Amino acid sequence: MGNTKERLASLDVLRGIDMFFLVFLEPFCRSLLRAAVPNPETTWLWRLFDHIPWHGFCFWDMIMPLFMFMSGITIPFALAKYRNREAPMGKFWLRIAKRFVLLFILGAMVQGNLLDFDIHTLCMYSNTLQAIAVGYVVAAILYVFTSVRFQIGAAAFLLAGFAAVVAIFGGNSYEIGNNLVEAIDNNLLGHFRDAVSWENGQYIFSPDYHYTWILSSMNFAVTAMLGCFTGMVLRGEKWSSGKKVRFLLIWGAAMVVAALLLDPVLPIIKHIWSSSMVLIAGGFSVLAMAVTYYLVDVKKLNKGLDWLKYYGMNAIVAYCVFHLVNFSSMPQSLLYGTAQWLGSFYPFIITLCCLLIQFLILRYLYRNKIYIRV
Repeated sequence: MGNTKERLASLDVLRGIDMFFLVFLEPFCRSLLRAAVPNPETTWLWRLFDHIPWHGFCFWDMIMPLFMFMSGITIPFALAKYRNREAPMGKFWLRIAKRFVLLFILGAMVQGNLLDFDIHTLCMYSNTLQAIAVGYVVAAILYVFTSVRFQIGAAAFLLAGFAAVVAIFGGNSYEIGNNLVEAIDNNLLGHFRDAVSWENGQYIFSPDYHYTWILSSMNFAVTAMLGCFTGMVLRGEKWSSGKKVRFLLIWGAAMVVAALLLDPVLPIIKHIWSSSMVLIAGGFSVLAMAVTYYLVDVKKLNKGLDWLKYYGMNAIVAYCVFHLVNFSSMPQSLLYGTAQWLGSFYPFIITLCCLLIQFLILRYLYRNKIYIRV
């Protein structure tokens, strides 16, 4: 990218791909499979959208880390004026405080049951947006106030620190349901953690929920920092576009290899955001960004990709609308009475109509240059 003031189109496209898979393709495919296949859970397409139960890494495990990683890429583009002391620092603190608070509130609305207005169902720290809020703030502060060398050291310290805490205070156990990372969340969040229900005057804890947030925040920050490092490479003017791509490809591949080598000692586990998981997800994220940057920003092979920007340039809107707004009453009203003919495909048609309504909203925002950010 020759002009650093030019918008990074590849970031919008890659973020659009990430969001499209999450808010359109996954519900579309699963709804279609439910209508067309007797046992949809046994099909390869259904399993494509499943997470690994515990140890390991798969395609769908990339969605959340990539989203968090890309939030870090924006930091050098958006905050360079503060790093260079070209803008009042008070505005910087106000900006990141606003972003943190809004993301935390939105996360509580999406997955924390905030809109129940019931303290018994509230989850305090349970959502991707809240994890992004934590990671972004740490990465942004380090970017603005410290050297690149210090930031690299801080990322390494956090990765090693997470593993050291588990080894020293948790007996180096990465066993599902029996590890320090889950124990911390269970004890500190208590009934305010996710997958807890309030039934008949008592809290019911789900034994199948193993995602963690508190200690994992150390590595949320690293994921955002890896994105920030990538953003610094892409924004830099000293290297040619080709050299940037080569560096990112080598660096991304090196992280993937490092994660696989560490896996026997530090298992790759997305649920607790283990250090090796950060490396493999970060490595694949860097590789994806390098390829997208090369195709879209260097080779300008972006014809027909504007529709991905509908999702990529209003990613928070796409995510929140998908989780919070139920459009089903509209197609159900218009298609009232057709269920007798559509049979098992009726729910699929309703789902498709809802997804198309979301698509049209995002298209309208993009076409009218309305970009809602926090």
